[in-house]
Amino acid sequence: MTRQRPIKDRATPLFPNGLLGEICVTVRTMVTPQKQVGAKVEQARVSKGLGKRAAARYAGVSESRWRQVETGEQYRDGKKIPTRTSPDILVKMARAMELDAGEILELYGFDPEAAEYVPDNRADQMPVNADAPSQPPSKTIDISDLSPKEEQLLRVFLLTLSSPDTKKNSD
Repeated sequence: MTRQRPIKDRATPLFPNGLLGEICVTVRTMVTPQKQVGAKVEQARVSKGLGKRAAARYAGVSESRWRQVETGEQYRDGKKIPTRTSPDILVKMARAMELDAGEILELYGFDPEAAEYVPDNRADQMPVNADAPSQPPSKTIDISDLSPKEEQLLRVFLLTLSSPDTKKNSD
């Protein structure tokens, strides 16, 4: 099956300063499957209000790979080339953005049924704000086996750590 790619026409003035009037050259560029997939992923990410970093974390892929897929380009030996990626990465990204993984695979040139074989290991919840720094998980320490004196010493120690005077001196 031969796939047709949309062609983008762009009229560019041959002489930008207008010396020869309205002479223009039409430049035809092919839109690669990588660029088509990247545009779909980017549109879905933006509509969800996510940054690239948060979307990549949620999908379980690296931020640099996410950027490469979205732009449709990567650098190899100092040259810009179309992005090469695996069906697994595309499926993870499509699922994270709630896109049809089979459609994304087919658009990229892979078998759409391959999506069935990629495990779904996304993060538990989609991030709300992409640029908000993630908070480290809080830890609970069981102090029930401490004596009352040890417990009091620990409380005083913790209070001194959170004291504004202590924070000023540590800077």
